[in-house]
Amino acid sequence: RSFVDPPPAATSPLAEMISEYPIKTLTMVSHIRYATQGKAGSLANVHPFSREIWGMHFIFVHNGDVPKFSAKPQNNMNENEDGLHLHQHQNLHHQMHQFPLLGKTTVEDIIYTPVGDTDSEAVFCAILNALKAEFKSPPPLSTFYQTLRELCNEIVSGEEDKSILNFLMGCGQYTLF
Repeated sequence: RSFVDPPPAATSPLAEMISEYPIKTLTMVSHIRYATQGKAGSLANVHPFSREIWGMHFIFVHNGDVPKFSAKPQNNMNENEDGLHLHQHQNLHHQMHQFPLLGKTTVEDIIYTPVGDTDSEAVFCAILNALKAEFKSPPPLSTFYQTLRELCNEIVSGEEDKSILNFLMGCGQYTLF
């Protein structure tokens, strides 16, 4: 189960409801966002981000800055008079390709694309695309860790002094970092 809410936790009715609701779980992930990238207060930018890969639910929360993934891609969106966004011939492969492709990922491999405009979600999608390109099914956990370590090195490579890649990623019953 996932609860996300854009307002600050101190003023969120959802956060208040959750604090009074008897939730039983073995693992809980919470994230307080300090919006350095992406529009603050936007539901699309609220952590944790979640996606499915190999039939498993993955989540991702991140604090920090990743310059290689901080440029908002152009996504051919226009606003009408009501401020609603209209998607016009959106090319998701082109959109994600504006960020670095990790590992063995090719443009044709791109399945996961950001909904919001944070570097965090762009990194998460790039990691998942690289994992999907590398493995057709879940690898052994030791192989998964090694691959994730290599992808993290690739994410910050060349910008180590500017990058802060502090994240928690959960996959199914395993918490990875």
